[in-house]
Amino acid sequence: MANVIGPDISFYEDDPETPQGIDFVKMRTTAGYVIIRAGQNLWPDPIFKYNWQQAKKAGTPRGAYWFYDSRVDPKRQAELYASLFEGDFGELPVFVDIEDTYKGQYAGWRKWYDFLERLKQLVNGKEIAIYTAFYYWRDNAPNATLQATSLEYFHQYPLWIASYGTQPPAIPKPWTSTEWLFWQYSESGDGKQYGVESNSIDLNYFNGDIAGLRARFKLTETPPPTPDPNPTPPPGGGGTQTGKKHKVTTTALRVREGPGTNFTAIGMVYFGEVVEELDATNDRSWIKIKNKDGVIGWCSSAYLVGVSGTTPPPQPEEPPIPPVPGDETNKWYRVNTSALIVRETPKADGKVLGYLIKDDTVPALDDTTNLEWIQIRRLDGLTGWCGKNFLVLLGNSRPVEVRQNFFKGITYLRKEVISPRKNVIHVLAIDLPNATYEFLVTPCKNTNGIMCTRTTSKFLDEFKLHVAINGDGFNYLDSSIDPAVYCADGGDPVKPNGFAASRGNIYSQVKSAQPTVYIGQKNQITFEPKGKVFNAVSGDRIVVENGQIAKNLALNVPNPRTALGLNKNGRWLILMVVDGRETDYSQGVTLPELATLLISYGVYSGVNMDGGGSSTMVIRGIDGKPRVLNSPVDQNTAGKERSVANHLGIFVR
Repeated sequence: MANVIGPDISFYEDDPETPQGIDFVKMRTTAGYVIIRAGQNLWPDPIFKYNWQQAKKAGTPRGAYWFYDSRVDPKRQAELYASLFEGDFGELPVFVDIEDTYKGQYAGWRKWYDFLERLKQLVNGKEIAIYTAFYYWRDNAPNATLQATSLEYFHQYPLWIASYGTQPPAIPKPWTSTEWLFWQYSESGDGKQYGVESNSIDLNYFNGDIAGLRARFKLTETPPPTPDPNPTPPPGGGGTQTGKKHKVTTTALRVREGPGTNFTAIGMVYFGEVVEELDATNDRSWIKIKNKDGVIGWCSSAYLVGVSGTTPPPQPEEPPIPPVPGDETNKWYRVNTSALIVRETPKADGKVLGYLIKDDTVPALDDTTNLEWIQIRRLDGLTGWCGKNFLVLLGNSRPVEVRQNFFKGITYLRKEVISPRKNVIHVLAIDLPNATYEFLVTPCKNTNGIMCTRTTSKFLDEFKLHVAINGDGFNYLDSSIDPAVYCADGGDPVKPNGFAASRGNIYSQVKSAQPTVYIGQKNQITFEPKGKVFNAVSGDRIVVENGQIAKNLALNVPNPRTALGLNKNGRWLILMVVDGRETDYSQGVTLPELATLLISYGVYSGVNMDGGGSSTMVIRGIDGKPRVLNSPVDQNTAGKERSVANHLGIFVR
């Protein structure tokens, strides 16, 4: 008997920096079904509804699962889970994933019972099944000898068992050895084969062949026809202006000859670009657009948001921050003493401008005109003379690794790599106990959580900070939100994707599966709320968990990235930006590559923040002005900063 194979997926298999998403049409050619994660805690997966709809359009039998979280009332979790289906419960069972280790107040099998009973009331007779693993269930379910009646209660629910490297799978009581419905036998399937953006993917067997699958779930023998990849546009359209305008909400969006992914791409539109609508398919899943350069074609509406019918006059762009000098061809030196004075003139009594510390690496502007002194320049603009005896020559060009200390307790590390491709990595390592900091997440001046976009440089300058990086992803708001009302001082009205707070004011209450970084009033940093929320900023996903690369990260497209991580004992905060989209300079990394980089800097828990054109790292220069350390690329323009919703900044006292 050939067991039918199907994957289980979540938002982790999708890369937020790419517009294509999961290819369910391709998945249908290799999979007999798919099981889609719906959420956890009180956090719906951000793309569950989209995945649910797209799998249905592709004709793939669907199941869904909810990760039970012991920190939240089980009945509330069940109610949220059921509500996500909007009456369409799919073809396979609705699953509850029972492997919680949070040890919350709702831990234990009695609370699983509450979840299952409430879910049963809400799904109108739909079959419910349990996902678990042998040893977890054995150690946490009712005792088979002392609580046999309670254990038997769970027997009514079919079993989806996780069991790797065993044949047949190990099955816990109360189920018998053959009483499994699905068996998750691998967590390292070929992601590309199944149309996802991660290298690996969970794979499952159905306990039966294709005929058994169809009979068990009353599926039609002939699946629904594949959606037409080349749908005929509705009559009456073509090229007439409709007066509607849209803003692009993804990094780069293909413009195609027709309304379908199999039509040839004829151009691109970019994040923040406003395009005019000429036509749309009947279901408005594809919109025919014209951009400012006259390119006309079809784009997926999933990555467009409506704006007011008349394009407002463009706001004057903020003047670009001058690039930090690279000094690629200068001689570079390393400091070999504990502290080295930088003086205004090459004299022992010259005015003191600042200090370098041991192992700082700096370029020489002049190391020939004076036998005893070298003129150096630090990346923050500190320029002056240092005693030659305390500097060791590293070479006649910039080294692949640069180390500089701008502020007490904050070390900047720049690294160039050539494998697996050319990349430049920027790191700020922040020694939390050994300096006095004040953290700040961008505050919100509007009472309804509407933010006004600003560049990371402007954020740093406005709040007189020393360090800043970009924060969460965000969504543009529709034409009912007037920028002149909400953002009179400039910027576009937007809302961040996730939970956000600044100085005790929670201005975005969004709870999702995406991680949140909490920073307490005493600068304690956690990934779970502890006490009253002070500062909080959300990211895209966890990429490092317990010192390991998180499971099933999408990896197919390298991109610029911003990340944040903590070492195991919480002493070091790592802020990282990887440049990208510049072929001859830095091409970017995939999410697993980002995780590997974070781990190489000692990160035990790490989060991917908003990336792509948003990725920016800024410091305050010696002159008090912002200095951008990396090379951002907004709207395909190298060196251009993107205006974003919120940021994370540090003031050094």
